[in-house]
Amino acid sequence: MLSFGHYNMVNAEGADETQRQLLALMRDYRQDLGAGFVRSTMDLMAGFSLAFSILSLGIGLLNLLLLRHEAGFSPLLRSAAAVDAGIFGIMSAMALRYWFSVPFSFLALAFLCFGASLALSRRRG
Repeated sequence: MLSFGHYNMVNAEGADETQRQLLALMRDYRQDLGAGFVRSTMDLMAGFSLAFSILSLGIGLLNLLLLRHEAGFSPLLRSAAAVDAGIFGIMSAMALRYWFSVPFSFLALAFLCFGASLALSRRRG
C-alpha cells in the first residue's frame, strides 16, 4: 500500500451499524460498467486513491530528474514548474469542491510551492 489513508479506507470497519452496512454495500454491491468490468464502489475509490498517490509520486520523481539533468537550462525548469502549478491548482479546486480539509490543504500547499517557484524564477531570469 502506498499510504496509511488508503489502507485505512480499504480496511475500515465502521463505528456503528449504519456505517457497517454502508461499507458492506460499498464492498459487496457490484455494478457492470460495460466491457466486462464489474466493480464495487470501494474498488473505484481504492483505484482513485492509488492513482492519486502514484501521480503525486511520479510528478515528484520527474521533477527530481529534471532538476538533476537540467544543466543550466532554466526555461525547462520554469516550464515544469508551470505544469506542476497547473496540475496542483486544478486538483486543489477539485478537492475544495469534493473533498475535505486535509487533502485540500496538502494540494493547496503544493500549488503554492510550485506557484512561488515559478514566480521567483521569473524574477531572477
